[in-house]
Amino acid sequence: NLFFTHTIVSSKLYESGGSLSYPDRLNQIIDFSKRLKVATYDSIRHHRFPVVLGGDHAIAIGTWSGVIEALDAYQQFGLIW
Repeated sequence: NLFFTHTIVSSKLYESGGSLSYPDRLNQIIDFSKRLKVATYDSIRHHRFPVVLGGDHAIAIGTWSGVIEALDAYQQFGLIW
């Protein structure tokens, strides 16, 4: 199979017109980051190159967590942003 895809969409932040409380927004970022970590991990473990598109720097939390875990690079990983 040439493509192994995950589609993760998080639109709840906007469904309420952006009026969610800070704890609710933070919980959604945490939930999304966890799901993105799993998707990135799965892509790499299936020898696929993950392509992640997002709107702000928070997208990096799940992306790089998944990469580090999939490559077992906890000690050897560095990121220059």
